[in-house]
Amino acid sequence: MVRTLKDKLFLDKLFLNGYITESQHQNFKVVEEVIDSGLVSADIIIETLSQTLHIPILDIALQKVIILDFSKVSEYSLHGYFICKDLSGGKYFVITNPLLLENAKIIEKYKEYKIMLIKKLDFYDALEITFSKFNTQKALLELGFMNSQATARSVNYHAAFVKTFGIILLVGYISNAMFVAINYIIYLSQTYFKMWLFVDTSLASSIVRHPQEDMMPKHYPIYSVLIPMYKEEYGVKSILRSMEKLDYPRNRLDIKLVVEDDDEISLKILSMITLPEYVHIIKVPYSKPRTKPKALNYAMQYIKGEYVVIYDVEDRPDRDQLLKALKAFHNSPDSIICVQAKLNFYNRYYNLLSRLFSIEYSILFNFLLPGLDASQMPIPLGGNSNHFRSTAIRKLGLWDAYNVTEDADLGIRIFIYGYQTKIIDSYTMEESPTDMINWLHQRARWLKGFIQTFLVYWGQKPELKVNLSISGKIGIYLFLGFSTYSFIIMPWHFLAMCFELERSNQFLAELSWYITLLYMYFTASIIIINDTNNFKNARLLDWIALLVWPLYFILHIIASYKALWEILVRPFAWNKTKHEVSKEE
Repeated sequence: MVRTLKDKLFLDKLFLNGYITESQHQNFKVVEEVIDSGLVSADIIIETLSQTLHIPILDIALQKVIILDFSKVSEYSLHGYFICKDLSGGKYFVITNPLLLENAKIIEKYKEYKIMLIKKLDFYDALEITFSKFNTQKALLELGFMNSQATARSVNYHAAFVKTFGIILLVGYISNAMFVAINYIIYLSQTYFKMWLFVDTSLASSIVRHPQEDMMPKHYPIYSVLIPMYKEEYGVKSILRSMEKLDYPRNRLDIKLVVEDDDEISLKILSMITLPEYVHIIKVPYSKPRTKPKALNYAMQYIKGEYVVIYDVEDRPDRDQLLKALKAFHNSPDSIICVQAKLNFYNRYYNLLSRLFSIEYSILFNFLLPGLDASQMPIPLGGNSNHFRSTAIRKLGLWDAYNVTEDADLGIRIFIYGYQTKIIDSYTMEESPTDMINWLHQRARWLKGFIQTFLVYWGQKPELKVNLSISGKIGIYLFLGFSTYSFIIMPWHFLAMCFELERSNQFLAELSWYITLLYMYFTASIIIINDTNNFKNARLLDWIALLVWPLYFILHIIASYKALWEILVRPFAWNKTKHEVSKEE
């Protein structure tokens, strides 16, 4: 067995201290094998190397250092080192990744620096302490610096409101019949569009199927998982259990719990839990707006993964979801930079509202989004379980910190810059709101975000340096713009119908009602059939939900007016969804 003196001394020390067995001592050849095995903690490896090679360990509590070169913060996190100086001007090359000691090129590059080791938590704490202000500004403004017109911050919402409703009032004043007819055409166009997507997906799905085992990559890349949370009293342990169940090598996982630094509730819960080595807490400094995309942007500076996925704190992804996503990437061209898992609710039978929401989700993720994919149209992503190639989304400017549906916005941006999203046949079960107030808060945020996204991309904006294709325009107009418009205008449409004495739109009215009700009941019936084995296992709640399905959209109308109000007075405010069902568990 061939070992260098350094490797022999290192392995002897581990064995003598009881960290590896005699068999492992004999089988391991080099330091790298110990690290890859995941059998010995990173801190033990650092301590043992320090004792073996007589390299000091930097303790940031005792020795104040200044890390140099903010532009390299992502490189530092990725490769596990940083360069710094102390108060007396001494320069240091500080390593938390032991394999860098074998990297002759980087050792030569920093040969004038004194080498030190550092433990993992101290490494991240040092980076965050030094660069928190810079990273906060980058998280807020990077997309705007890349393209000032690509962010929701660039939109004048009051002017857009005045122009839009000025046109609506003008049309209604000129001709009530014209106003009613235009709205009927809008309703019909989006209903036909969604029906086409639904049927097209039913006939020929575009889902990326689970490839055979021999299509799996030969090695497991590091996979980063970002889990943003805010005031999560009950969900922290649940998401950690879900992460423990993932079928992926633990030493290739890089899980970041992204917490606001003033969130005493979540931090207190986390302080009482012993976290696995592959889990790391990122504390996001306070700044406005307090949004999920800003927190994600901040955390992206510290990830190590070639791929990254977003989960919410209440999520329960399929065990093999990372493997399916990895296979999808491996068997797709580089233009596929995102794969989206399907979403639904584990508490869908909690009450009528959760069952109705589940039907809506099934229509969206099982049929409409795959239909958009097959039609090569932009896909507004779901809020979680979207997997990305890390390098690619960095090139796009990451998430818009000012958009409250950052997922939908990024999905559109992926499309207009020539990349693609695919849907994978894997589920993440999450928690549905179970009370009306919580549902309205969440839906109002979604509709507000759709308005933001539509106003950013609705026309040919030379400043964006992109030209939307016809299919792109259709997708944005019908899926985001007209859907939201329809909820807002519906009460006024019904009022205008009452004053349309000539009934000149009788044909359009009857056609619109027939087509809309047909679409609603047809799609909901298909979902319930799929969920209940052709109605054989249907519950009373399924039948009630099917009966009242069209009435569910009255709630969307209410939420649309809350969204309209908010976009005028607090456009970037984030309505947090409360998670309560997990409390009962």
